[in-house]
Amino acid sequence: MGSDKRAPNSHELSLMKDLVSDAMEQGAFGISTGLIYVPGTFSDTYELLELAKVASRYGGLYFTHLRDEREKLIEALEEAIEIGFAAEIPVQISHLKVMGKSNWGKVNEAICAIEKAREKGLDITADQYPYIASSTGLSAFVPTWVWSGSKDAGLKRIKDPYQRQKIIEEISGAEDWASFVISSLQNEKDEIFIGKNLVEIGEYLGVSPEEACLTLLERNNGNVQIINFAMCEEDVKTVMKQPWVMAGSDASSLNKDSAKGKPHPRAYGTFVRILGKYVREEKHLRLEEAVRKMTSLPAMRLGLQDRGILKENMRADLVLFDETEVADKSTFFDPHQYAQGIYWVVVNGVPVVQDQIHTGKRPGKVLRRS
Repeated sequence: MGSDKRAPNSHELSLMKDLVSDAMEQGAFGISTGLIYVPGTFSDTYELLELAKVASRYGGLYFTHLRDEREKLIEALEEAIEIGFAAEIPVQISHLKVMGKSNWGKVNEAICAIEKAREKGLDITADQYPYIASSTGLSAFVPTWVWSGSKDAGLKRIKDPYQRQKIIEEISGAEDWASFVISSLQNEKDEIFIGKNLVEIGEYLGVSPEEACLTLLERNNGNVQIINFAMCEEDVKTVMKQPWVMAGSDASSLNKDSAKGKPHPRAYGTFVRILGKYVREEKHLRLEEAVRKMTSLPAMRLGLQDRGILKENMRADLVLFDETEVADKSTFFDPHQYAQGIYWVVVNGVPVVQDQIHTGKRPGKVLRRS
């Protein structure tokens, strides 16, 4: 269907079901949706439910980045819960949070909704990264109709004076543009804007932040990554305390010597930040609970029977760290820094990091649902 803004016809839906079935037979753990993003945002609940039913037959999971993490967080969560019950499938909420200052505190209502669903028998859990900023493409903050059809069609709409004005009217005042910091982009001439927010960029270009947003998308073929400071620390801590929330970076694995731009520090610091800041310094979590959220809980979530805990005949995936010094060094302004306090990393019984030095070994394997 590409990026067409419509429901699938019966033939297309049948084909998608076949594709889900094929993937599950090949060892997929389930299906994943990104309902904020094009084209996922164009999928209605019925389409999602029909595909989830297929994954459910194979014992799969429904992973979802909710349709809304702002004013309609609860409605978006209720959709995921509805799919879980109707398809009889476990649900995993990708990075549970709420965005926008006017919505802070709404995670408490979301937690209550999840707890009620769990009490009624739904196997629903979530993951989280321990930061007050998210990271995504700037294109996600342009109305979804702009990208209907294809990215090229969207860029043509942005360049068209009439439609450009319509877009600006729709997004004007909708966001706190000062919280949008550019982390990477495609056009080398625009690299001077990395690390600056859209208000600053607008002032530099002599235009509004909304106009700066569209200008960057136009000049970078739609490929602009941002860091969005839209969460609060209290919400982060509230979510972290929930026993059914596991740690997840929501990031790529980066080499600090070759990575470019200023990506979100979660790529380097997610797990050690929890161990250093929230366990040792703030005592928000017990060390044992933090480790569980990083090891046995996610392993159990995926149904992995041979890893996640220390036990004879299990896979020897081990991390040796000094709890008195483990910490994240990566920051939003200087992200390309590895963590401190990690001395050994063993994967499948093979040392990959030994005395803080990478051995060059690569014993990891692609995991498939058994």
